Amino acid sequence: MVSDTDDLYRDEKTKQIFIGGSGGAINTFKRTGSNTYKLVTEIKTPAGARTSLLVPELQPLLLATRANGSTPAKLLVYKLRL
Repeated sequence: MVSDTDDLYRDEKTKQIFIGGSGGAINTFKRTGSNTYKLVTEIKTPAGARTSLLVPELQPLLLATRANGSTPAKLLVYKLRL
């Protein structure tokens, strides 16, 4: 699982969990049993980017990246297949 987890979201409709952290990934888990989940996707992200927001009705997952030197902060938009 991604390191330095910052946000965790659960989509009730698909029974998926999305976990973002500054370790450079967003992990997607799918429910496989009453209390079990399986890692199904690991989306690579810039290291250090960990603040995110899931909007299930619109299907994007937003991820904020930090400014670094002359590179400005960014808001990345990931379209999820829910």
